[in-house]
Amino acid sequence: MTAEPFADIIGLAAAILLPATVLLALRRRVRLHEWTGYAIVALSVAHTMASMYTPAIHHSSRLGLRFAMAALLVVVVQLFVGVALKSSHALRRTHFRLMLVTFAVVVPHVVLNWRNG
Repeated sequence: MTAEPFADIIGLAAAILLPATVLLALRRRVRLHEWTGYAIVALSVAHTMASMYTPAIHHSSRLGLRFAMAALLVVVVQLFVGVALKSSHALRRTHFRLMLVTFAVVVPHVVLNWRNG
């Protein structure tokens, strides 16, 4: 069995959790928002690792893969900013802007690399 179905499923799970965590924040479900954020980072890292071992990676869009690298970086930075929010509410705007950047790099990654290969 290849890692491809696994990589697709966990990538899809991370993509579904992105808007879910925004809705949780808007509804002031902070604890659930935090845990969903941790899950997004874990799933993103797992998706990255699993995707590297699939044959489809050789046929993927290079630009899409660059968006993927940017998305992983932004998601990890977003995690650290979110954790820092517990002690400083001044970072709230930065956290919100990083959420916008996250969507701005995840959407092109998904569009460019959807079922390539």
